[in-house]
Amino acid sequence: MLNVAGRITSGGAGVDVFDTLIENLDDVERLATAYNAQVVIPRRSRFLISDVTRLQPLLADLPVCGYDCIVMDPPWENKSAKRSKHYPTLPSRHLLSIPIKRLLNQEYGLLALWVTNRERLRRCVEQELLPHWGLEEVATWFWLKVTDSGQLVSPLEVAHRRPYESLVLARPRSTASNSNAAGGEQRGQIPNMVFLAMPGQHSRKPHLGRLLKRHLPPQPACLEMFARELAAGWTSWGNEALRFQTTDCFMKCEPAKSS
Repeated sequence: MLNVAGRITSGGAGVDVFDTLIENLDDVERLATAYNAQVVIPRRSRFLISDVTRLQPLLADLPVCGYDCIVMDPPWENKSAKRSKHYPTLPSRHLLSIPIKRLLNQEYGLLALWVTNRERLRRCVEQELLPHWGLEEVATWFWLKVTDSGQLVSPLEVAHRRPYESLVLARPRSTASNSNAAGGEQRGQIPNMVFLAMPGQHSRKPHLGRLLKRHLPPQPACLEMFARELAAGWTSWGNEALRFQTTDCFMKCEPAKSS
């Protein structure tokens, strides 16, 4: 069933779901109606649609020790986003108000933060955000963007549209240097890595749950912040959390034929 608190419907006209934590408690995905559109709610998923000043429903229903993993894709300010108007941007200073110390497991939690290629933003992450949140960088992953034919989306030497983005991985300072954090070498030391994936529309990022879980405890509690789609078993927060959950964003797969 959907734990909906009367704010979303499984049929009929949708109603506003803003500022309400909503869950699908079942082991199968469900269809629901929200904002007058039919949306897919993955199995064992939760989501909260609100802005950065209204995180109380999320804070009021935290896992016992906080989230073991938080993936964050902030809407960094940039000229391209402003021109295209695909999504509203947020000044980086506003990220300082996000209570990461309350949200993240302070024993062995892992923050995965997407960062654009602007040097100013990278310095902001290293010198302001991570220290403010009590975190220390432990690795950097690079997403190399390729086309469906396996070619880079742009030349490596092009400065204004580089074919890669960075994912900064950080842990609480108290455990960042401990190779035995989170139960052993497998989840303690995180190597730098490059992975390939095709980019989606409007700055969508590949979902890295399987890669990240190698460095997390069994059955981790995971949160995506500034999410624009949902994932099975994850909690998602953002003011556009259902952006890519409408049924027209999904492809219907025919069942495999038995031989």
